[in-house]
Amino acid sequence: MTTYEYHYGFGNEHQTECVPGALPLVQSNPQKVPMGLYAEQISGSCFVSEGRSLLRSWIYKKSPSVDIKDYSSFKSAKTWLTPGAASESEFVDFPQTLRWSHLEEPFQEGKTEWFDRFVTVCGTGSVRARKGAAVHLGKVSAEASSCFRNADAEMVLLPYNGALNLETEFGGLRIDVGEIAVLPRGVSFRFGKSQGSDVYLCENYGSPFQLPNRGLIGANGLANPRHFAYPKAQCFMDVSGLMFTKYMGSFYQQEISRSPLDVVAWFGNYAPYKYDLRLFNTMGSISFDHPDPSIFTVLSSASGVSGEPDLDFVIFPPRWLVGEETFRPPYFHRNVMSEYMGILYGTYDAKPGTKNGDGFHPGGGSLHNCMSPHGPELEAYKSAVDADLAPEKLADTMAFMLESRFPWQVSNQAMQASWRQAKYTDCWRGFEPAAVKSNKAT
Repeated sequence: MTTYEYHYGFGNEHQTECVPGALPLVQSNPQKVPMGLYAEQISGSCFVSEGRSLLRSWIYKKSPSVDIKDYSSFKSAKTWLTPGAASESEFVDFPQTLRWSHLEEPFQEGKTEWFDRFVTVCGTGSVRARKGAAVHLGKVSAEASSCFRNADAEMVLLPYNGALNLETEFGGLRIDVGEIAVLPRGVSFRFGKSQGSDVYLCENYGSPFQLPNRGLIGANGLANPRHFAYPKAQCFMDVSGLMFTKYMGSFYQQEISRSPLDVVAWFGNYAPYKYDLRLFNTMGSISFDHPDPSIFTVLSSASGVSGEPDLDFVIFPPRWLVGEETFRPPYFHRNVMSEYMGILYGTYDAKPGTKNGDGFHPGGGSLHNCMSPHGPELEAYKSAVDADLAPEKLADTMAFMLESRFPWQVSNQAMQASWRQAKYTDCWRGFEPAAVKSNKAT
């Protein structure tokens, strides 16, 4: 197994070199770069951004990135769709709650590149307007070795079956189930040798993810900046063949004779990183009731409108439930925010299963759009109402939610898929009306 090294701290100015002396000590772009390397800056924010929102890194490469052949179109299978670039007929607005089982194998057959083995479930916003997101599901095979660069979006990878090895121009990351990788817009990478992995993939077209403001929580709790791991420079030199680029929803290819991952040293705050979700410090009530799910926010993409993020990444990790006189699962609710939910392992307490045998399992997902009523399934509700409210540990579970201020549009391929649970709403059948008589004369 390939061993990767990390340094820690979310958004910090990191610096690393895989050959001593490769990193300039004074200026970012001196007239003569050490060792004959080429200096290149990658900017992940507008040049006039302020404070911690100013994102950039300097990389020092054996060959400049411009030394590459012209783009040519790549005819993909077009199962990976992009809001704002795809045809309007490929997405549908749909208010009903939806749920899907694990992605079926036919989407993996006959495809040559890893991104062609992904299918879009839903999307929102517009890649051209740089707002919104999309959710995809797929498989990264053990043979996925081509290089890739996404000019459209920041990508979040969530493996739920099998680990991922990522080789990026900044260094390597190994992502196990229960961890996430975040690849900034425009960063080159490839998948290293592994046994293959089933993956949720989120494209974030808006502002890069940041840690949420913790307000009254204070300095401790939620995701700790020191737990975010950044790669050390490793200079992957054995890369040739093809570079694929995603731009405005289309895929392009270029022949490469020199490695795009040949960074010998780098410094800055715009780089790939990973985070172990099991290190999240969960907050909650120790008296009664429970807070809104925003208390579980790991990362947030700001919209520019206070209190209305483009996208929140929220998790429901192992935790103790101790509230007295409390309905412990999520209550019935309707939100102005729209939710796509998935699960990496275990069982989610409000979704134990349905009457017809369908359930909420790793690789599956549910979609609850703006103001669509949802909440605990019938059996979960009955169990919670009748439960002896002793302290209870929810163990071996990791669900996540991608919550957007924009309603999610469902892809037609996901609406028509055999793995969509057509009888999902049956899980709420059987609630008896309360025996309350009207105080008005009939």
